[in-house]
Amino acid sequence: MIADRLENIGYYKTLSSNFEAAVAFLEKADFDSLPVEPFEVKGKDVYGFVVDRTLEEQPKQWETHKKYADIQLVLEGNEWIGWCVLDQDFSSYDAEKDVAFSEDRKGKKFTLCPNEFMIFFPQDAHMPNGPVGRKSHSRKLVLKVKLV
Repeated sequence: MIADRLENIGYYKTLSSNFEAAVAFLEKADFDSLPVEPFEVKGKDVYGFVVDRTLEEQPKQWETHKKYADIQLVLEGNEWIGWCVLDQDFSSYDAEKDVAFSEDRKGKKFTLCPNEFMIFFPQDAHMPNGPVGRKSHSRKLVLKVKLV
């Protein structure tokens, strides 16, 4: 897991050619005009979508991915995201959707504010969309970066 500010995103372009494409996109993107529906950055190797919602309920499910890393960048508002090291495989992995869920984990919460992001790799279970306080608003960009 990596947590950082958008101004430092350039440090991560050397992780892979797909991260290089993701970083180049993030360095030039007009975040106000991004669509909510999925869009491609580098075909199926790097794609993204915007999540814009009011957060009221405490999330209960941890998720993880095997084929893609997540870059979750808060654009407006704030939210907390839970993180823990994946110490065992999730039993419910869906290969087509590249996601597995679990509810029985303990981890740490990180509050993200605008221009802050987290990167999650296959060994990182994460729980996004946590409200800060009783209710908060979050508009964030999620980039899916295929691992090579």
